[in-house]
Amino acid sequence: FSEQREIFNEYLVTIYQSDNYLALILFFIIVLLAYSLKSSPVALLMAGIISFAILYVIRTTRLFLIFIKRGVSTFYLILYLCALEILPVLVFWKYLTGLV
Repeated sequence: FSEQREIFNEYLVTIYQSDNYLALILFFIIVLLAYSLKSSPVALLMAGIISFAILYVIRTTRLFLIFIKRGVSTFYLILYLCALEILPVLVFWKYLTGLV
């Protein structure tokens, strides 16, 4: 609905790229988990979590830079982060912990 299609298209490309990179990293971690006898499962799980966290921070930083570069209001950035990045994680966390 926004008139800022170019900005959101640029960010969608960033999301898709980070998802593809994460999928590739997690693929190798899963292969190591399944077929490696010498690797520690806890270490590989932590590597996956750290990879996810790093790519998530990069993705959020890229969004911030896109918004700053294009001169979009910080209010829209805060609304976007709350509605589409933070809220789904909080709802999922509540569901997992059985509070819903």
